[in-house]
Amino acid sequence: MRPVHQIAEAILADWTNPPPEAMTCIQAMQELAHIDDPYVDDDAYTIVSYFLARAGRWSGPVARATKAELLALLRAAA
Repeated sequence: MRPVHQIAEAILADWTNPPPEAMTCIQAMQELAHIDDPYVDDDAYTIVSYFLARAGRWSGPVARATKAELLALLRAAA
């Protein structure tokens, strides 16, 4: 699986205008490599979970594949 920061770059390349609440998560994800990395007062697991909860308006084949990849990261870490 790709590092979290690579996934964040793929999201930005596909999602042209993410809402601010999703953008905050994407920006944090750009600083992370692994799903268990710490970030300020949270961890990558929490940030990815928040992103998925806020990414409902992102659609299309890249969105579906990327969301599935993030869910797989979360499941592997659980």
